[in-house]
Amino acid sequence: MQASTSPPPPAPDSDARKAALRREMLRLRTGIAGEAHARYSRAAQERLLALDAWQAAAEIFCYCAVRSELDTRLLLEDAWARGVRLLLPRCVPDQPGVMDLACACDAAVLRPGAFNIPEPDPAHCPAAGACAPDVAVLPGVAFDRAGHRLGYGGGYYDRLLAKGRVQPRLRVGLCFSVQLVDALPADPWDAPVHVIVTESEVVWISR
Repeated sequence: MQASTSPPPPAPDSDARKAALRREMLRLRTGIAGEAHARYSRAAQERLLALDAWQAAAEIFCYCAVRSELDTRLLLEDAWARGVRLLLPRCVPDQPGVMDLACACDAAVLRPGAFNIPEPDPAHCPAAGACAPDVAVLPGVAFDRAGHRLGYGGGYYDRLLAKGRVQPRLRVGLCFSVQLVDALPADPWDAPVHVIVTESEVVWISR
């Protein structure tokens, strides 16, 4: 008589798995503070600054770090010092989950925007049109070694990149090493990064 077998348990819901991972990764990231946060942030940024793609870039899409995110000030200052065209994201008023990009020529044109994140001031920085920046530096709550990114859950960057108006030549995930995991749940619309940079390594993603 063939032994009866029970069906396998249902796979956890993707959204629930992402929410649990998001909480854990944010807890780990918040635990990096003070001198360690500054030291790791500098090390990761210096690794990115040393990449040939960064040094050769004429147009860069980056972001302003807030709260416990890995700092990006060295990246912004390097772009401004070398005259690289720097695009920064900006939330579109009255359109939740939607961002545009604007060129920021220096720190003086930034002002606190949605979620208190520094953004290019619309009074001085019109929205950029379709663009293909040489390098796009993307934030994330976590990344995996296949290049998948776990965001904050609002879908802002997914929508921005999915529209087709912003087509980076090189997508870079920037994070602390504790945010780099072996595998993340991924959806069909996720746009994996090409390289991940942490304070301790540069991981190129092979396709």
